[in-house]
Amino acid sequence: MSMEAIPSVNDTTPTGFPLITDSTERDISITIILLDLSGIDSFHIKLGTSDGTSNLLLTTFDYGVQGVFGNRSYSQTGNLVHLYLGSFVGPIFYSEVQVERTDHILENPVSYPNN
Repeated sequence: MSMEAIPSVNDTTPTGFPLITDSTERDISITIILLDLSGIDSFHIKLGTSDGTSNLLLTTFDYGVQGVFGNRSYSQTGNLVHLYLGSFVGPIFYSEVQVERTDHILENPVSYPNN
């Protein structure tokens, strides 16, 4: 799993890097690389400001249902699933993806930072 936080501001430091502060708005997306495409029901997603939390986002995406859902989106090409989670202000220190199988068994979550 990879997580990408893109500042949606034009402010930069003198070296050209985005100026990121606690009030910076960030567009958050997660890309999941699937090793096995069979038997997947859904993806459970958490975003939080500290390890293990979901105080920013707790949502579920149904596997294979591509499209835009409010301010979130799901797209898939082969074994790559790209989830756009929306814009968030402030620090984001934790993200988690947990796959639910069609038999409703939850796989071990994958998180960032890895714990």
